[in-house]
Amino acid sequence: MLPESGKPSETASGCLLRFYWMFVGHAAAFFAAYGIVQAEGMVSASDVLFWLFVASLVLVRYADIRRFDGRTAEGRPATIRDGHRFALQVLGAFAIVWAASHGLNYFLR
Repeated sequence: MLPESGKPSETASGCLLRFYWMFVGHAAAFFAAYGIVQAEGMVSASDVLFWLFVASLVLVRYADIRRFDGRTAEGRPATIRDGHRFALQVLGAFAIVWAASHGLNYFLR
């Protein structure tokens, strides 16, 4: 049965995807960045985990848009263009976080 608004209700999978790309994936990437700060040496497993989490954010957002009726912060249907914008913002911001993590690692050693 459709809600009164005429929109289909969200699936549990769609809600989990949104929760991941809005919160969990970001938090996991920041924990990996902390691991980079604490790591011995220039490249560590935390680097790999960090970029896997960042890539997963982009991929999960695209899946949300393409398969699960993803929405923007304003509540309108998200488009691939919104996905591209999200990808650029996430990659740019997390590249800065990654570089800062390595900078902190260098200065703390």
